[in-house]
Amino acid sequence: MPIPPGELWKLQDEERRREAAHRRIRWEARRRKLLWIIVGILSLAALSFMGRYIGMLWETLQSLSP
Repeated sequence: MPIPPGELWKLQDEERRREAAHRRIRWEARRRKLLWIIVGILSLAALSFMGRYIGMLWETLQSLSP
């Protein structure tokens, strides 16, 4: 017995919503990974600049002492 059109439409609509939800979940996971990578790169850059600044400050203080 064939599925009535109303029931078929409901099944197709449910399938579309599930696919959209899965796409959204996959996109959010990718976005989270990208955000962690960006945060890691920015943290390394900040540590590098802080190290350079502390090194310059140390050299300046060493040159001022007799």
